[in-house]
Amino acid sequence: MRSTWILHADRLSFRLYVAGLTLIGVALFLFSFFATRDTATLTTFVVVSVALVGGEYIGFPIADVYHTLAAPAQIAACMLLPPPGALALSVLSVLIIQFLRPPKRAWDARAFNLAHTAINVGASSIAYAHVAHVGTAASVTGTLTHPLATLLLIATFLICDAPLLHIALWCQRRGAYRVTPRTLWEDNLPELAALPIGLLAAILYQVALSATLFLVVPLILLTIAFKASNRYVQEQAARAAADVRAEEQERRARLLEEVARFGQAANLTDTGALLAAIARSVATVSGAASVEVRVAAHAGVPAASVSSHAADTADGARMALSETHELTGGEQGPVGAITLRGRPQESDLTRNAVLAILLGQVALALANDALHRDALHRATTDALTMLHNRAGGLAHIHRLIAQARWSGAALSLLQLDLDGFKAINDTWGHEAGDVALVAVAGALRATCRTSDVPIRLGGDEFLVVLADTDLTAGREVADRLCTVLNPLRFDYMGRTLTVGASLGIVAWEVGMDDDGLLRAADEAAYAAKKQGKGRVATSADAHALVGVSVSVRDRRPIAGVAT
Repeated sequence: MRSTWILHADRLSFRLYVAGLTLIGVALFLFSFFATRDTATLTTFVVVSVALVGGEYIGFPIADVYHTLAAPAQIAACMLLPPPGALALSVLSVLIIQFLRPPKRAWDARAFNLAHTAINVGASSIAYAHVAHVGTAASVTGTLTHPLATLLLIATFLICDAPLLHIALWCQRRGAYRVTPRTLWEDNLPELAALPIGLLAAILYQVALSATLFLVVPLILLTIAFKASNRYVQEQAARAAADVRAEEQERRARLLEEVARFGQAANLTDTGALLAAIARSVATVSGAASVEVRVAAHAGVPAASVSSHAADTADGARMALSETHELTGGEQGPVGAITLRGRPQESDLTRNAVLAILLGQVALALANDALHRDALHRATTDALTMLHNRAGGLAHIHRLIAQARWSGAALSLLQLDLDGFKAINDTWGHEAGDVALVAVAGALRATCRTSDVPIRLGGDEFLVVLADTDLTAGREVADRLCTVLNPLRFDYMGRTLTVGASLGIVAWEVGMDDDGLLRAADEAAYAAKKQGKGRVATSADAHALVGVSVSVRDRRPIAGVAT
């Protein structure tokens, strides 16, 4: 398995690092005077100087790092010159090349090149001089008879070269720099290939100066080989980048397919199903482990919410992180919000871009759903009392009767006809009548059970649908309402007015349809009114009365009974 270390740093740390390397380089230069090495000949100094300058001038990039051919010359300088001379000429060659070339790097990067060269050459030459104990200069015999010194020279050179370079790259880059075995190999490969040439150059120089000309061909071949290797690396990098782009495009296409699937489900009229589709699509696109979708309340329509949890719940640290996206539907204002939990922390531009597209569609879908719910609410709600109106109430009764046929559940229906309502309208006006209707609706909401559904049929007629309630339990609810409503006092323009109600309670029976149940409740309510108002009557009471047969759709007043 390939190991990776991720390091973070800033520009200030690089400058401090360069300052430390500079101090170490100066210390090595001073310490090099104590190394055991006599002076070399002027010819050696000249030849090594030319080799160092030429090596610094010739270079090629490999793996985003610019390498030069100075390494062989530096190795030869460590073996042929005393440590102060090798260090001074190496640093001087770097200064000459920086002067000849136009400034393309910052001063701290140039200072690093000087300090890096000083430490690399200084430490290597001092180590070689102390161990080899060679006389005036390196020789063929000295090199062959002191393999330990040669190995120490190579090891010191490699140890001081690549690590210092990687630390510099770490300090220079803003963000994360990944050091992997592959990058270590790519950065050290030029030095590993150049070291034998430097050793061979030092040996051939001791044989004859002209013998070093044989190194021209290996150096040329080495340059060609590394340039070809660099082209190969670039081609591989380009191919890998193309593969990454293709994979990213394919992943983006898959995420956009999820957006398209949501677009097909965005016309759902069921709010719960729409919220479930939103949570599913947002979880897929965002990668979150948990998604909560909340819908804002509009025009009296209550808010709604739904949560979706992935099967493979994320760890606690990720689940503790959450982000909330507020959704706005143009002129409608806020239409909802989405909370993501357990989302991967690493930045994913593709997911974020597709998520932004999806959230735009989600906001539009929630805005349309709010409009649909508002329209449905207006169509099924009485504007005055805010109870179910006739259309909404009859649809609810139809659903409960169908459910009762299938499951055999009990169902009762309670009808209220107000007593004294016409007198209020005639005496105080229709505005007082509206206040009376609102007061009755408030009493129904306060007295009925949470499972009961009060309905205003129209005029002064109300229904209460009692689900899962037989006639006996329905009679108890009716008696409780009768007590609250008879009389029901309300304030109008500083005066206390009263209104009452006659109630009829019936139970659904097998074979009874919607009209039959409504007709039975209507007959029971009028039976209560005929019996003296302000009381509760059942279908049995209605059957006991002669001539009582009143339809909800075609009501005929009963003789002698005031409404």
